[in-house]
Amino acid sequence: LQAGNAIFNKNGDVYGDIWGTGSGPGWLSAYIAGRPLRQYITMVGVYQNDKTKPFMLHDDGSGVFLATTDMLSGYVQSIRFGAVEHGNLYRSPGFADQLGYVITGVENGDSNDTPDRIQRRLLQLKVNGQWYTVGT
Repeated sequence: LQAGNAIFNKNGDVYGDIWGTGSGPGWLSAYIAGRPLRQYITMVGVYQNDKTKPFMLHDDGSGVFLATTDMLSGYVQSIRFGAVEHGNLYRSPGFADQLGYVITGVENGDSNDTPDRIQRRLLQLKVNGQWYTVGT
């Protein structure tokens, strides 16, 4: 099967420009066979003696800078909903818009065109070990 410049072989192999190894197009199987099965860490250290810049080097010569605890402290660690709150909709004001709440359910107990009840919960994020309500 041929699609544009790509060839799909009946054995599942694929030939195309993206699988070339520098000398034009090639087969996916050859591309994978030429890759290392695994990168091994050959060195771990800190860049220019700066403990805020830890790194590791791999056996293929590539290097990776690692994130420090300080770098990660401002990221979201978890998300959760607060306790559910119920409100009536039919012949009732329902809920006014309030920061931090998301609608998590709408009930129509009698299957007519008008929903009867609604549920909402606070959306909370955990950042640096502390829980915060979104929007507040």
